[in-house]
Amino acid sequence: MALELDKNLKGRLSKILAESIPQMLVEHGWFIDRSSIAKLSDGDSAIPSQGLLRERLEQYVGEFCFSEFVYSYLTAFLRANVKYQMEDGKKALGAIVPFLLTEDFSKELVETFDRLPWSYTFSFLLPADLSVLLPDDKAELVLSKSVRIIRLDGELGGAYPMSTGNKDIDDSIHQLGLLRFGEPEWEKGRLYLQIVSQGYLNVYGTTQPAVQAISKLKTFFGLCFSLRILEHRFVYTPFQPDEKCFVHRLVKDRGWVLDNKLSLDKNLSSMVSQISVGELPGSDKDPELKYRYFSMWLNYFSVIFDSADAAGERIATACQWLFESYYGDNELLNFVQATVVLEILLGDKAASDEIGLGELLRSRCAYLIGTSRSQRDEILRDFKEIYKVRSQIVHRGKRHLRENERRLLWQLVWMGHRVIQEETKLLSKDAD
Repeated sequence: MALELDKNLKGRLSKILAESIPQMLVEHGWFIDRSSIAKLSDGDSAIPSQGLLRERLEQYVGEFCFSEFVYSYLTAFLRANVKYQMEDGKKALGAIVPFLLTEDFSKELVETFDRLPWSYTFSFLLPADLSVLLPDDKAELVLSKSVRIIRLDGELGGAYPMSTGNKDIDDSIHQLGLLRFGEPEWEKGRLYLQIVSQGYLNVYGTTQPAVQAISKLKTFFGLCFSLRILEHRFVYTPFQPDEKCFVHRLVKDRGWVLDNKLSLDKNLSSMVSQISVGELPGSDKDPELKYRYFSMWLNYFSVIFDSADAAGERIATACQWLFESYYGDNELLNFVQATVVLEILLGDKAASDEIGLGELLRSRCAYLIGTSRSQRDEILRDFKEIYKVRSQIVHRGKRHLRENERRLLWQLVWMGHRVIQEETKLLSKDAD
């Protein structure tokens, strides 16, 4: 549903825009000088600081919703309509494209802003080893209303073109130089995780649709880790992996149009490149065994991704923290991240104020995942040591883990797996 801004607010935003554009400076015909758009902050202030409209815009774009939208929209406009200029120096935006100075353009841009949110599809290439999660005779596997696994080298890929129809924009998105080796194509035989997100994606891929899509990507991997569908296997490579994500925007009467290509951050790229399907006895003789095991848990994915209540949000967030506890080379940070998984799912402020957070988590964890009295006793004993290490890291600046503390880290990660399993099982029963 569109924003439906009231007439007076549209008028104020149009006036602010008309006053701002003449002050904007551009380098090389494409890059708007950030220091020249200060006036746009008046547009952010014109939008009520509280209420549903502000909540929606921060969910769709971010805190500086109007200024970020205008800056990115104009940047994309320049890249699509102006040739890159080699000479140095700044030029007035209005001198490059006089039409942008008109009152009609300001009004139309505000109307475009009013039509938010837009729909985007993010397509993340999954590691080659994960191709067994979808049999050859299937083109897609729907995990939820907004998430699916899909092959894009076939008929379904035609709905997501790899060209915008504008050579300059294509070259910018695909980073094609003078040496062109054919047009980009979807990877043959490979699977993609597709995530649909709403809002406005800026040209740098830093606004909320990208943030939400990356969060769901981490939730997917975190849940797969906790269910033992996937696992992390360290693989040495002399090169830093650079995983990409293609983004398409839904345009009326045109369907999905290529909008951008984003690079994942280096830690996430490295981690994704080292994910494999977990080993299953007999899978070497029955290639579809891994797919059938994956299929057993499909309901868990739908209840987490489609859940509208706080319990589902907590599990999704915990899966993200669990996944992040695996990557990077800072084991102290990994220890804290793994502890946060349990704090998200088992913490309770009122109860922790009475008995202490560590004691609360210790008891809840032991009685939730312990399957025997001896295992409960072991969890109670280990958790006391785990929380002691956590406190030393957070409150005393502990510099490294000893060997026995590394064992506690992996015990802590195992606890996170088990708690996510049990909490997801409970959420699934409630959904039924």
